[in-house]
Amino acid sequence: MTEPSSPKYQFPGDIDRTQLRTEQQLDPMINRKMIMPNPLDPMGNIETEGRGLQNLAQGRMPTWVIMMSWATFGLGNFLFCGFLLQTLIPEATIALAQQNYDRFWLTLLSVLPQLLFSGLIWIVLCRATWRRR
Repeated sequence: MTEPSSPKYQFPGDIDRTQLRTEQQLDPMINRKMIMPNPLDPMGNIETEGRGLQNLAQGRMPTWVIMMSWATFGLGNFLFCGFLLQTLIPEATIALAQQNYDRFWLTLLSVLPQLLFSGLIWIVLCRATWRRR
């Protein structure tokens, strides 16, 4: 059985290339308003903090904001790391002196995530301070 061929069908070789058109869709984000999240809502609070840290890391903040960020976040993290190291060093020396390596590794692993988090905030502040604008 042969299927009836439609007389309107054109083979690829028969297409007139001058009549081909491509349509490009508009960007859906062009007319979208940037809605500011509500910082009183839990998810809005997270989004607000994320936007603030992203703008800070990209260097789009005024100088006074960067200085205030160092005064609040940087100094706070510096003091926090100082207190952590103040408790870590005596614990570690006692554990190593008693050759209690399990206690040493447990102490080190309990403090390491806190130090990494503080270090990430310092990296954001350093990037905001010395980023070329």
